[in-house]
Amino acid sequence: MDAYDGEANVVIRGIDIQNGTAKAQADIWLRGLDSYGDVVDFSVVSQGTSRLVASGVPLDSAGRTTLPPFEVPLSGGPSSAYPHDRYHMSMRLDVAIPEGVQLPPLTGQGRLDRRLLLAVNYVWLDVALTDWALQANSDLPHPYYESRSGANNTISLIHPIHLIIARPDKNLVFIYCILSTPILLVLALVLARSANRESGAVSTSPLEFAAALIAVITLRQVLVPPDVAGFTILDKILGIQAAAITAIVIVMQTFPRPAAPKPD
Repeated sequence: MDAYDGEANVVIRGIDIQNGTAKAQADIWLRGLDSYGDVVDFSVVSQGTSRLVASGVPLDSAGRTTLPPFEVPLSGGPSSAYPHDRYHMSMRLDVAIPEGVQLPPLTGQGRLDRRLLLAVNYVWLDVALTDWALQANSDLPHPYYESRSGANNTISLIHPIHLIIARPDKNLVFIYCILSTPILLVLALVLARSANRESGAVSTSPLEFAAALIAVITLRQVLVPPDVAGFTILDKILGIQAAAITAIVIVMQTFPRPAAPKPD
């Protein structure tokens, strides 16, 4: 099916997990509207609620327009699951042209007269949203959406666009690599202490373990974005690491290294 009455390109401009919204923007091109100055009304439907985003949006001479930014509610998460938090977004676009302007009905294989089609070319994240990745469901590779039956001057998506927004895999790898550094440092110090015990050299100081503990405390500020509130998975891991390092220091102080035997 290659006949359609319009196409849409949707860009996600911002993610606000504290307020549970995503800011999006769309470019619309309508076929058959080639007179400069025609206007359209644009609404977004999400979670069963229709909200008018803009009315009287002018089209250029090619029937194209960039619609004002609009917000779509997010569901899922929660932020406490960071960095494995995932958010779902569902929206349907409605574009209404003036009553006096009629789009020509198209016919073709699989088409019915006076049933309008809108093609979604792509939905993508703004390049500035480096902390997020877009995961489309099975609907998106199927770009054609049949309009609702009724007025010939309304184009809409009867099936919503379902999206999943999550953290990129490269971010997860980076987070867990950095997260592992304090415990790796502690393991290195423990091995060094064991080797020094055998050789009689000066052992590691508890202050070196304290440095690893300080690293654990500061990692929270580095790895958790400021918009992620509450107790997260990373907080649990960091807490376990801090408790383990503290326990190692206590054991070191309670059971100090035996003094090396004096030479005869």
